[in-house]
Amino acid sequence: MIIYKGKKNSILEIIDNKDETAMAREYINNSEFLDRKLYTVLNYFKYNILFETENLNTRNFVLHCAEKILNNKKLKELFLNNLQKQGKAIQGLIKNIFTTDIVEINDVDFFEVINSKLSVYFCQYLLNILNYSIEKDILCELLNNDNMDVIFENDSFNNKINIIFEETKFKKKLIEQINANKIKIYNGLKLPGCREYLNKLIFYFHSVEAEKFDKNENSLRKCYKTDKKINEVILKYNGQITQFENNLKTEINKIYIFKELFNQNDEKFKQDIIEDYLVYFLIKYLEVKKTDYITNQKLMSFLKFILKIKLSGGYNYKYEIKYTLEEFTKIILFIQGYREEIKNFLDAFIEVNKYCNDIEEKMIKVIDEENIKDEVSERNQEHSKKVNSSFFYMIESLIKSILSFSVELIENDNAKFYDFFYTLPLIETILQKINQKMKIHFMRMNKFF
Repeated sequence: MIIYKGKKNSILEIIDNKDETAMAREYINNSEFLDRKLYTVLNYFKYNILFETENLNTRNFVLHCAEKILNNKKLKELFLNNLQKQGKAIQGLIKNIFTTDIVEINDVDFFEVINSKLSVYFCQYLLNILNYSIEKDILCELLNNDNMDVIFENDSFNNKINIIFEETKFKKKLIEQINANKIKIYNGLKLPGCREYLNKLIFYFHSVEAEKFDKNENSLRKCYKTDKKINEVILKYNGQITQFENNLKTEINKIYIFKELFNQNDEKFKQDIIEDYLVYFLIKYLEVKKTDYITNQKLMSFLKFILKIKLSGGYNYKYEIKYTLEEFTKIILFIQGYREEIKNFLDAFIEVNKYCNDIEEKMIKVIDEENIKDEVSERNQEHSKKVNSSFFYMIESLIKSILSFSVELIENDNAKFYDFFYTLPLIETILQKINQKMKIHFMRMNKFF
């Protein structure tokens, strides 16, 4: 055992008498630990970013995350306060150096050894805090807000955030190596914990209402004008829709934070709830697909385009979505009730977008030209418009846009046209999946190829 020239006992005495939290605070603050190590520790994750955006994507996520944490006083304090609570093992760690590391007390290396061990120790906890706050849908949601102080000023969100950052025991063992820890980022959501709340509503719909909703929608498709009880069927249909909406409102109000926000005058949070729901729908849709942030942006625009056509009840793509509880229930019912058909539309959009980067604008032009005739006949009953017309307009405008784009390619780029031409059967097949459920009699593309 090494003789430490009388300094050993005095140092050990200081360590024994020092409060662990105070020691941690002293090290964290004096070494500017967070400023020095945050960027490095963020690189210990291997990110799977779902729904990349221009602001947050694989290329800039680490830098953006580090800058946001270090530049926001409240968020930085949350990390520092948590780290300062992690001093419980510091005494043992430093004492261990005396018995396992052969260095002189007055040697500069002695202090470097202590510093190195403390750095590794606190990096492990920083890694855990980052992982935990991401997995609990807190950190990334804060990063997606241009002014995250607005979130902190809301008592409900602030309490939820504080609870997460007060956690000091972490079960998951993480590795302090570059790209060693896989983590999934649900990007684009703005409200802390929102994914959990949305999952509750989605689960409710599919476990309680989905089958009844589907049956109700089909009741109009299967009822013919000659049926004696047609008016009764329509009245029952409308009554059921009202019931679905009321039931869903009840479920939404069970989520305290949603109830609170929809009853406030602050439009930002109401808008964020609905926008988060749309983003989350796309996140789940894109989970097994690879798209860049430009395509993701277009998909969001296209989803809203579909939604506006439906909500307007009159094929009005200029319809302004209302950020109200009533509108939110309508949006959930439509998107969850027709989620497979909407995914089919998005599949078709992605295929067309590979060749035509302004397909939505072309569809708008077709609608503006009033070139779509919604047939009323024995096979397309007037009353079935309520459930079919929005899809009919979407499919017809898409097909007409595809055909007009094909003509443009023939005139300007023959080689590209032939590549595009071979995707048309796939697009036709995708659209026919929608038709299987709805029996919409739309223009067939296969007669053109």
